[in-house]
Amino acid sequence: MKYRSDAADVQQGAIAGGALEPCVRFLNMYDWYQEMESAPRPGRRVAWQPGASLRIEPVPDTPGDQRIYDRAGRLAMYVFHSRTTGVLSYINHMDGRQPHRKSRRDFFHPSGVLSMTQILEGAQEQVVREIYYRPDGSTALIKRYDLDQPARRLLYIDVCDAQGRVIERFAREEDLALAWLRSLVAADSEQTSILIVDRSLLYLDAACALKQERGQRVKVVPVVHAVHVSDAADLARSRTNRHYAGFLEQPAAIDAMVVLTEPQAHDIGTRYGTGNIRVIPHGYDADPAEARAEFVQRDRFLLVYLARYAPEKRHDLALDVFARVVSQVPAARLALYGNGSQRTAIEEKVRALGLENSVTVGAFVSAVGPIYEQAGLSLMTSTSEAFSLSLAESLAHGCPVAAFDVPYGVPDMLRDGENGLVAPFGQIELLADKIVVLLNDAERHQKMSMQARDSAARFASMQVCQKWSDLMAQMLQ
Repeated sequence: MKYRSDAADVQQGAIAGGALEPCVRFLNMYDWYQEMESAPRPGRRVAWQPGASLRIEPVPDTPGDQRIYDRAGRLAMYVFHSRTTGVLSYINHMDGRQPHRKSRRDFFHPSGVLSMTQILEGAQEQVVREIYYRPDGSTALIKRYDLDQPARRLLYIDVCDAQGRVIERFAREEDLALAWLRSLVAADSEQTSILIVDRSLLYLDAACALKQERGQRVKVVPVVHAVHVSDAADLARSRTNRHYAGFLEQPAAIDAMVVLTEPQAHDIGTRYGTGNIRVIPHGYDADPAEARAEFVQRDRFLLVYLARYAPEKRHDLALDVFARVVSQVPAARLALYGNGSQRTAIEEKVRALGLENSVTVGAFVSAVGPIYEQAGLSLMTSTSEAFSLSLAESLAHGCPVAAFDVPYGVPDMLRDGENGLVAPFGQIELLADKIVVLLNDAERHQKMSMQARDSAARFASMQVCQKWSDLMAQMLQ
């Protein structure tokens, strides 16, 4: 539903990576209104050549980016190219009055055609208007914002015909989404449409409104992929997570609900009285080609933690645990992988604890298999994990997990002493001591690695696909 000028690149990346079959239609609401399916296919693009009144300078240390200056030597534009594909992504236009103050930003489709223009105002460069184009250059949508309020708010969205004339006006993006869903689900069709809602704040109202209009020919199935309350330490009384309040507190509006673990299904059913809850975990298949033939090939003393550098992942606790471990097992090392706002704070804590020689703070990685296959143990010290795909990945690669016992993934997926090590949340010394004992017992460590790999069998893609197939069959009855 959200605008992305590079949605076509996302689609092609998913196809190339095997996550999406080419025959599956890939829809983005803005692309649909902009008719971007008719855009030229990415490939040969018309070269952009500014005229004689403008001077181009490449940006040092930023391949592909350019600064454009006018004849007076003033910065006129900054041109940004995609870091992954190298194609033109967007252009910032300066207002000509204040150095580096932007007045306009143009976004480009991967084919090279202009996709959207933002009009910026004031010292804060706030967006006051957005104009969305079709591949032929005609206006498809116009969004107008009110900057006079404490927080910027949407005034309206205009939908335009091929000549740029306004044919519809909506006050909210949710209303635009409902009109879009109406277009996708024909009113006179006898076909059943199943709307699986992953982003409830964006889609749920529109999906439920369509269901109310079309009756049983529309099924609404939201997915809960996080802890359903605001405080995981108080599951029974804490305020409902705002992302899920719309259907948890009014379950009659939906046809089924998907959660990731049995314990969460139980807690939701107990608290909200919700009926049709289906437990379908994330699926993950370890590549057999990546599996290490012998446990002795692993670096037993290497611990890894793959997670966003975000406050809720509590890397500070992971470092406290490891500091105690390495004080008793000097050969131990910890490798962190991720990205996010807390990276600097994490690096500062590494230095404060004097762990520079045994801890590395690395970048985000997409190929996790080789990392888990090499390591002896992975860490997870977050405040809550509704499932934790990284935990499933670690187990599937025979890498036991040392974690705090938080809802819901840890108690559902780990068995203390069998496929991992578990301690109550925040008990740093206890978790560290369990790790030390394991690192000093190679035979037990090897057995735990084998049990970790075996325990991940229930997350195999074929099993997960069957659960989705069963749910679809129920919705079509």
